[in-house]
Amino acid sequence: MGPKAGFSTVSLATKEIHLRMATYYYAYHGPDNAESFNYKTGYGVSQKYKQEQTSIGDRVFIIQKRKDNDYFELCGVFEIVDCYHDPESTRPHRMKLEDRSKLSDYVRLPENKISKRLPEAKGDQRWSVFKRHFCRQGVSFQSPLKEEVVSLLNSYLPRVFLPEEEPGGIESRENLVDELTYQSIKSRRGQSEFRKALLAKHDEACCISKCGAMAVLEAAHIIPHTEETNYSLTNGLLLRADIHTLYDLNFIGIDASGKVHVSTSLKNTEYSQYHGVSIGTSVPKAMADNLAQRFELFEKQG
Repeated sequence: MGPKAGFSTVSLATKEIHLRMATYYYAYHGPDNAESFNYKTGYGVSQKYKQEQTSIGDRVFIIQKRKDNDYFELCGVFEIVDCYHDPESTRPHRMKLEDRSKLSDYVRLPENKISKRLPEAKGDQRWSVFKRHFCRQGVSFQSPLKEEVVSLLNSYLPRVFLPEEEPGGIESRENLVDELTYQSIKSRRGQSEFRKALLAKHDEACCISKCGAMAVLEAAHIIPHTEETNYSLTNGLLLRADIHTLYDLNFIGIDASGKVHVSTSLKNTEYSQYHGVSIGTSVPKAMADNLAQRFELFEKQG
């Protein structure tokens, strides 16, 4: 089984950056299992089509409910590294998994709190939205998870998978615009006070994607920190980590009016949906000036 079309090649002058958009699924390890989930034994499904729709490199969140517990746990996020058939198993279509989250223990999930943040789902209305999403019969590997669900589950993990950390993501430091940009991407989470102020200004949501998963929201400088030390709110944006990376690399631009522009190099990726949206905040003159200056870099890249 070969990899599905999930890679986009983005050109920057003579440089290339490969962004990998992993497909995420969900699987349930319910109380009918005698043992707690162990990724080393893989995960199996009864329907062949579920295995066939996945590709090597796809990822799956495993949520379990142990027999003696009245709560649910996130076992982690795992990468599919192989698929095989085991005729002796009651679920013969199996995926070999590799642990990507490397949790020291399972993460207890607050069912009611997560239910309030999940989109509506079909199912027994007596169940919580959480249960209708994750506990219905046959829901495991049924279809790829929506971006908002991926972001929500990722927010309960102690680490966040930035594009540069993905296998097949931004390939190497040498492929970034320059060393200063690389260091900016790696250190930006240290700007705690700046980030807190931007979280308040943007109602704790990415100003482009509207993602509200706190763990992936970052403080972005409009005029790069490497050019000017300016922690004013008129020089800041609250962006989801992957969008922040693309903004730093000038594959996403924002003009003086607050309108988002996405490079034509990203037209066949999930990021094209943000072209033309507004950052959803008033743009004072000082901020408009900063946006206009930065937007010139985006336009030069083409």
